[in-house]
Amino acid sequence: VKKLTDELEGRLGLNTCVAALMEFHSTFAEYCQRESVDPGLIRHVLHHMCQLLAPFAPFVSEELWHRLGNEGSVLEAGWPQYDSRALISETVEIPVQIDGKIRARLQVPAETADDSQALQDAAMSHADVCARLEGRTVRRLIAVPRKMVSIVTQ
Repeated sequence: VKKLTDELEGRLGLNTCVAALMEFHSTFAEYCQRESVDPGLIRHVLHHMCQLLAPFAPFVSEELWHRLGNEGSVLEAGWPQYDSRALISETVEIPVQIDGKIRARLQVPAETADDSQALQDAAMSHADVCARLEGRTVRRLIAVPRKMVSIVTQ
């Protein structure tokens, strides 16, 4: 909801909106395949999905909206809201690249993700990174806060 809201209010990135909807659909489909799913949650998500899809596929959204048992138009339902507090993550995943290929992923606390030195230290102490660097000389070690760590060897 946040990504689509930002895209539509900002630069109107229709392609990225559609990509975000497709990514969400894949994640939601995986959730629905579980043995124990909450039918109420599924129904709630489907309602929001219709609302999010409406600007891009209005006729399909209307049809789905009515098949879910809703009265009136999906456009009258308004835009779904999101809770920004729920979006704050305690950890951040940082990929570690060795000679141009991602070889490991670090899970670091969110406050550490902004510290380049802490990211470099975490990368150099990661077991997979240590194993791949064995017998090699590190020429360059670059940490981009909240993005990635890149290691170049000889």
